[in-house]
Amino acid sequence: MSVEKGGTNYAFVRAFGTNDQELPLILAHYDDTQVYVNGSGSPITTLSAGEFITINGSNYVNNVMYVTTSEPAFAYQVISGGTGPARAGMNFVPDISCQIENNIDAIIDVNKIGNDSFTGGLSITTEAGSQVWINDNLEMSTPETITFPNGNSYDVYRILGLTGDQHIESNSMAVVSYFGTSGVAGYAGYFADTPKNRTVGLIR
Repeated sequence: MSVEKGGTNYAFVRAFGTNDQELPLILAHYDDTQVYVNGSGSPITTLSAGEFITINGSNYVNNVMYVTTSEPAFAYQVISGGTGPARAGMNFVPDISCQIENNIDAIIDVNKIGNDSFTGGLSITTEAGSQVWINDNLEMSTPETITFPNGNSYDVYRILGLTGDQHIESNSMAVVSYFGTSGVAGYAGYFADTPKNRTVGLIR
């Protein structure tokens, strides 16, 4: 994967799993890559090129965790549809960037894979203070706000119980993940439109 896909600022949103199941993974592309969690001034580790770290889910605060790296790195998230076995998926997570566009059009049947129905939801990350619409309806829930060391702040929404097709739009930018569970089955996906291409995470 091209290093241009990497970045230094990442936000992760918990689905339904335990601390041992919901694991952000940071993969270094450069030597001496320091990894910081939730705005801490001390890195939790320093990675060499090709090394990685998984970050325990105990670092989620109100279902949100944010990670900063000193050098561009790749980020993934192991995400779970439930607390039992055989429900994990993994997303490639895009860097939060002002180059991300403001809509995802559309996620088809957010609660289904084929004819099978699931219980799940969406996470939406946008610039702090922005408005978000889901299927042209203004989202009124209260987001979790995170502020990166560079001073940029973002609102993160975790919205459960959606069904059918979903169109997401913001008046700034929108990064969207979705997840679901049914019995021992789970799935997850990540969407971010950029001016050059769409990033879509792995779905299981």
